[in-house]
Amino acid sequence: MRINRFLDVFGGIATADIAEGRFAYLGDSDEDDVYGVAVPASEANALLSNVCVSWPPTNLKSPFYTPMPALSPTWALRQGFNQDANDPSDVELSYVYAGSRDSSTIPSGTYVRLFSSHSVVTLTSGNFIDSASFARGVRVSISYSGTNAGKPQYDASGTIAIVEDYDSSALTLTLRIL
Repeated sequence: MRINRFLDVFGGIATADIAEGRFAYLGDSDEDDVYGVAVPASEANALLSNVCVSWPPTNLKSPFYTPMPALSPTWALRQGFNQDANDPSDVELSYVYAGSRDSSTIPSGTYVRLFSSHSVVTLTSGNFIDSASFARGVRVSISYSGTNAGKPQYDASGTIAIVEDYDSSALTLTLRIL
């Protein structure tokens, strides 16, 4: 996903695993001061899915753990993962930040960056439901079915976003969120 322009960016927390570049709706979370974010599972939720989900920026140095492990309370400074309570740890270890890779999945419980109204984002292949009807000015809605949940799709009466550009050779879709 590429962010072309934004006005309002705010944070949330993924309440389920979400692929970057999916559209989601805001709900409650276990934390008092952040929104819970989830892809729609019903038509009602799809109509409210007007934010595009992205990895948050980071200033950490590699290696990166995804998700960041919740270390036990007995974890002490400089004792790391060799503590019994912290091993085994179910994380992906990488030297490249997951937010730098295209279409990576953001694990549940991870903080996310949300792009809302008037933001312009470019989605790569696999993050939208392709249509021969895509053209500049066409409206889109958000799918809520199965593995396509959260993906923009052609809809002449869509209320979520407007197509700014569609590149059929590179399979990218640029949207302006309404």
